[in-house]
Amino acid sequence: MEKGSSSSSSRPANAADSMTSFKLFGTKLSVPVASMAMTSAPAVAVPMPTVAQVAASETTLSLALASQTGSGQGQQPDMSLSLQLFPLRSTPAAVSVASWAPMMTDASKKAAAAPDDASEAAAPDAAVAVALSMPSLESVTNALAVHRQQVATQRASALLTHLRRCAEALGLEEVRRGVADSELVAISRMASSEGDATQRMAAAFGEALALVVIRPCQGATGALFLSGGDGVPSAWEATLGRQHFLNMCPMLRLAAAATNELILEAMKDEKMIHVVDLGGVHHGQWVHLIRAISRREDQPHVRLTIVQEHKGFLSIAARKLRVEADRLDIPFVFNSVESSIEALDLKTLRVKRGYALAIVSTLQLHRLIGAANTATSTTAGNKRKMIAMEAVSPLSDAMSTRVYTFLRGIRELSPKIMVVTEPHVNHFGPPFKERFESALEYYQHLFGSLEEMVAAFPSMETDRKAVERYLLKEEIKDIIACKDWPRWARHEPMGRWVVRLGAAGFVFSQMNGVTAERIRSTAQLLPGVDSERYGVLNGGGWFAISRKEKPIFFVSAWKKK
Repeated sequence: MEKGSSSSSSRPANAADSMTSFKLFGTKLSVPVASMAMTSAPAVAVPMPTVAQVAASETTLSLALASQTGSGQGQQPDMSLSLQLFPLRSTPAAVSVASWAPMMTDASKKAAAAPDDASEAAAPDAAVAVALSMPSLESVTNALAVHRQQVATQRASALLTHLRRCAEALGLEEVRRGVADSELVAISRMASSEGDATQRMAAAFGEALALVVIRPCQGATGALFLSGGDGVPSAWEATLGRQHFLNMCPMLRLAAAATNELILEAMKDEKMIHVVDLGGVHHGQWVHLIRAISRREDQPHVRLTIVQEHKGFLSIAARKLRVEADRLDIPFVFNSVESSIEALDLKTLRVKRGYALAIVSTLQLHRLIGAANTATSTTAGNKRKMIAMEAVSPLSDAMSTRVYTFLRGIRELSPKIMVVTEPHVNHFGPPFKERFESALEYYQHLFGSLEEMVAAFPSMETDRKAVERYLLKEEIKDIIACKDWPRWARHEPMGRWVVRLGAAGFVFSQMNGVTAERIRSTAQLLPGVDSERYGVLNGGGWFAISRKEKPIFFVSAWKKK
């Protein structure tokens, strides 16, 4: 910074309008001397704080100009640049100021040697007042966070409004495609597959609604439905999405813990245990079960059969479970069945006499609803009639669909316990608009719960993307864009399963209070904003697992009547 010449030669010199000029970082600035009255004290050197003092506290940096006026007429002011460092929320007494003054004249040195008491205190006090008035970094960060949250809340509300308006236009007898198209334009501007939970969910619903809009163009609809816009998931990707969903969804983690508790309670006195997983369970659940069984004083023989569509996942599960069983030194036999539940032959389960049998079905049985029995005609007309009847009453499928035949076959195996986990929601049967509203609320909770899990475990971000792309997005398209009813995401509330399982010869297997309390305690450990985010409602032989007091899944225990 360099001093310049005074501008007083061209104008009368008075305190009101005399100017001084100086260079600051290479820029020449002219400043009225009067405007510098607040900092007219001479530069005062105050010891700098140590590095440790600065590092020990948050600091704010501020620059202050100080002028030193000479006693002779026409003498140029001496300028100094002060760098002030002080802790946030500190008192003026705690402030340390370091001043670097320019080379001073003899007169200025004398003035600095014996400064006026009032002027000596003016510059630091004024600088402190200015600096203390500046917002802290913490307050700015908090304000930005609040602003971002407000923007996200407003955007979420707008997205849900546009989605509902679009569905309403498509649910009318005379479909208003123009209105729906306008709403989809608005949705596309705010939704994003890389945004927050609501944005990602809206992107999936927007794509499904777009398929409904172009449904009259059957060729285009069919091609898009097959490709999924960015490629249909392969068998490996679909299985990967399901496995990650079971592993990271907080509510399904709770369902897995509940299932293991129910099995342990039912098998506490058994020496030979056979567990059959009908598909859909993450192998980590069985690792925890084996560990729990190994803590028993006796050493029961454990046989585990897993039904899975993809051979690669069966190999992974077999390897990890055998390693764990060897480490724990418990008798263990693993049996794998490469099949879907729709094509499963119960003979391949290799159920043997002498073993207490536990059957586990997690998010699998709904795939059998409406599927025709191989013993009956499967013409298009008969199949549509069966689906329509079943949507009205679950008992109507008793002698006509695969689900009843399958459940009766399971009953003949005489399981000591059968644990069923299914979504507690109705996506099979209601008209389009009701089905849409039900799905919108259900998937809001699922996307939100995955977001909470990633916030607690950032390493799961890649898994979350796989779940949403390969599973949830495909389910949403199946529920919303399929004409009449979903092809495979045929979710039904618990009441219908109670009737259906009762018709097949099962009754509730009552659980004791200790088991119920353990499951309820586990819910308090799930990741979320607060301990009340997830809840468990005990109904005796069943649990309803909820998020924000909304039941999302149910877990029920059954035995042969």
